[in-house]
Amino acid sequence: MSEPWIEVEPCSQTADDFDQGYPWQASFAVVLCVPGFSEWVVLKWGFNAAALLDEAMERQKLFIESHHAVNRDLQMEYPEHRTLAFRYMAVPNMGVLPVIVAKVKARTNADAARYALAFCRKLRATLPYEYSVSPVATKEDYYELSGKRLLSSKNGDLQILQIKRCEQPLRLSNSIPFIQGFWNSSARAHELVWRLLSNVPHPTMLSFMLRPTVLYERESDVLWGLQKQVAENKPSGEDAGWASLYSTWSGEIIKRRLAPWKKFYYLQIFLASNHEIEEDAAQGIGAVLTLNHSMLGQPGYEIVRPQEDQVGEWVERVSGLDVLLAGSRLPVPRLSEVVDLDEAFAAIRLPYSPPENGLPGVKFITSVGG
Repeated sequence: MSEPWIEVEPCSQTADDFDQGYPWQASFAVVLCVPGFSEWVVLKWGFNAAALLDEAMERQKLFIESHHAVNRDLQMEYPEHRTLAFRYMAVPNMGVLPVIVAKVKARTNADAARYALAFCRKLRATLPYEYSVSPVATKEDYYELSGKRLLSSKNGDLQILQIKRCEQPLRLSNSIPFIQGFWNSSARAHELVWRLLSNVPHPTMLSFMLRPTVLYERESDVLWGLQKQVAENKPSGEDAGWASLYSTWSGEIIKRRLAPWKKFYYLQIFLASNHEIEEDAAQGIGAVLTLNHSMLGQPGYEIVRPQEDQVGEWVERVSGLDVLLAGSRLPVPRLSEVVDLDEAFAAIRLPYSPPENGLPGVKFITSVGG
């Protein structure tokens, strides 16, 4: 298989790790080829086609987990910051182009190029085997298919927003800390996402940025403190019932965040277009990604847009696959962008084609030429 075109460049000075001695970065892109159902069904291990989706979901979760790597001894991220962005480029009257963009950082430009090739080999090897990828082989195609050209739209045409987990106040007797829900979905819910993208009237990019991270000790201490506050909260009267519900919910949050040996990631979800983004599309995607969690309700999602003077920074970070910390009311603001493995898998799903003729009104394409 041919190698991708690799863009090697100095790291952006706005990057969160700019001063850590890894001033170079390399990025590349591959187009994800979605098999038709007739191609897909012959790969099943089970006795019927119904087992196919379960098998596919298991392989997709393994794929995401295989790209988690942190320094467990020092409880910190590796400085190379290997990052993936799963991008769906909606091209009106043509279809949805699924692209995976990857980035890695290094001490020298030569190391950056070498690390990127190794990253590409790992990506190919770990991708669920029912999919294939086509490396983006030229600089021109890279800028078009990775979303960089759309993100460079001038004259105020670019619109960008972030879909986040909603933050809600936890009303205790002596304080009101904020908590947030989880990314949570179901096996077939993402079909709605692809249908929504297939119906947008203008070129639009949906991007899921994923990078391994850790929960730092000071952040764990804050969560333990929040758990203690909830446990010691003793409201009376009509507030007691609400306090019990909040206690159940916050207990689930803390349990998932503080469980030993959890795998954590940054996960950021953006919509961008060179025309106005229809609110209905953003709302539909947010709803799919915050379905009710088991028997517990969900706070849901919220849509965040940059102020006029923030657009430049947002675009630079999204284009460069850097983490954007756009503000949060949580006791630990960084955790507004951090998820566990189950949440990452709930949010990021590779497309598939249901029987017999795929999703109505949805066509996955492999180039802007169809």
